[in-house]
Amino acid sequence: MPRDTARPPEHVQETAWRQRLLSVLPALTAVLCTAALALGLVVFGRPASASASASEIVRALPSAPPVSAWPGAGQAAMAVEGGGTYASPGQEPVPTASTAKLMTAYVFLSRHPLEPGQAGPSFIVSADEAARYPARLAASESVVPLWPGQHMTERQALEALLATSANNVADELARWYGSDPVGPVGPAGFVAEMNRTAHRLGMDATHYTDPSGLHTTNVTTAADQVRLLQAALRLPDFAILAGSSYTDVEGNHRANTNPVLGSDGVFAGKTGTTTAAGHNLVFAARRDTTAGSRVVVGAVLHQPDAATLTAAVRHVIAGSLVTAPVVHKDEVLAWARDGWGRSVALHAEHDLLVTGPPGSSAILAVEPGPPPAAGTPAGATAARAVVTGLRPTDESPVGDDGFGAPATGESHREGEQTGEKAGVALLTGTPLPRIPPLTWLPLRPLAWLAEAVAP
Repeated sequence: MPRDTARPPEHVQETAWRQRLLSVLPALTAVLCTAALALGLVVFGRPASASASASEIVRALPSAPPVSAWPGAGQAAMAVEGGGTYASPGQEPVPTASTAKLMTAYVFLSRHPLEPGQAGPSFIVSADEAARYPARLAASESVVPLWPGQHMTERQALEALLATSANNVADELARWYGSDPVGPVGPAGFVAEMNRTAHRLGMDATHYTDPSGLHTTNVTTAADQVRLLQAALRLPDFAILAGSSYTDVEGNHRANTNPVLGSDGVFAGKTGTTTAAGHNLVFAARRDTTAGSRVVVGAVLHQPDAATLTAAVRHVIAGSLVTAPVVHKDEVLAWARDGWGRSVALHAEHDLLVTGPPGSSAILAVEPGPPPAAGTPAGATAARAVVTGLRPTDESPVGDDGFGAPATGESHREGEQTGEKAGVALLTGTPLPRIPPLTWLPLRPLAWLAEAVAP
């Protein structure tokens, strides 16, 4: 039979197959190694507390506002959304002046709710109160013109009360308040309801004797006024009313008496000034944090003049948030492990400063970056630690007494921050290995694993 010369001998075929395999094996090894080392980070966080999830790093901010936030005289207090409630030393009852009108508005709105954007019911000005206008004006009271039989909507009356601090409208609101189940309430009954409401809100150092705050027998503290405005902000449109202006019956436009309205984030408040009470302001403001904005409710009482009051309010607002490093440069926030079991620490590129309510905690997560290649020197970016939110303190009033009400709904809560999240790059602390010898090349897929280091 003729010999088949088209095929080489079997031993020649086997030798050729081995030679081809050996010729491509280094390239195949390099491809496998490079592909293995180029896999992305897989993040497994270790909780820093019982309440933290598996992928969180939790870092607490300082627990109290700076001492410089408080005025040198008088008293002040603040409540910070997501933080807590704080007060300066010396919270002794002092005359309320017209800050009492916050309670007047709150009590009236509690019985006569005003829907957002609506004028509300109409009330009629009494001839007696209209007749008192010239004498009250001559006595330097804060009043607005009222005509006998004049119709005022509820919104108009509350704007006159809160924007221009009209004492005569405060007295009319007490008369208009209505009847309880056993008979007419009247001005005296209205004041009694003011005091019952103060007690219900925990305003233990506060007592009212008239709806305007004119008499020195109306007393309160800064901490109590913060409680009141927090509660009032829960009512629909209260913040709008307390940040409004007023046009009187004669067509005169009257600006709000709040000296910081529209600046420093202030969107609502109530002033009060008498000789005995000094200069006072209860206010609400929005402040930007690292993770969205927060509402601050504050009160500054018994200041000697308007300029000192304005400066003191701005100091309180400035001190309502704290800024502190939650990550330090070169701190190891995570580590990586390659397929050979070699650990590589991931260091913070720089300090990471976070601004938030005192006592709140910054929540950070480690996010993988583009995977570093084999042989990359130390200092390569492997991941990024980003601030995902601010966790309130256990004592935080978030969701209570006004925070989170429709009036403050423009604030951005955690998880809602706009733009790029604050964060810091995590750099490799040592060079990555180059392609290993064939003798110890793992023939399985490799991956980077990172674990958050508990603080």
